[in-house]
Order: sequence, then structure tokens, then C-alpha cells
Amino acid sequence: MNNEITILIADDHPIVRQGLRQMIEEDRSLRVVAEVSDGEQAVEAVAEHQPQITILDVDMPL
Repeated sequence: MNNEITILIADDHPIVRQGLRQMIEEDRSLRVVAEVSDGEQAVEAVAEHQPQITILDVDMPL
């Protein structure tokens, strides 16, 4: 049984996404399934990957 928590990161700043991914991946029970840079990509990635958690920048382009 896989106990990983899946996470999607949605932020328009690449450095923020990179930093979040690095911090998250230090914990073996967490796995980033996708990174996206705008709202439209976020909606598509959530539908495709169905992450358990989405970290979403509320002030990014559509």
C-alpha cells in the first residue's frame, strides 16, 4: 500500500515552485506530482493528477 501524499504546486514564480518542491521532497511521505504556472494549467493538472493537496498561489495569472 502506497502511503505517499500527492501534491500539486501552482505558482507563477519558478523560484517559489522550486523552493517548495525542494522542501516537500525532503519528506519521503510526500510526492510532488506536478508543477504549473497559471490557473488554467492548475485546473487541468488537478483533473489529470488528482492530487491529495494543491498548493495554490491565489494571485497568479489565469
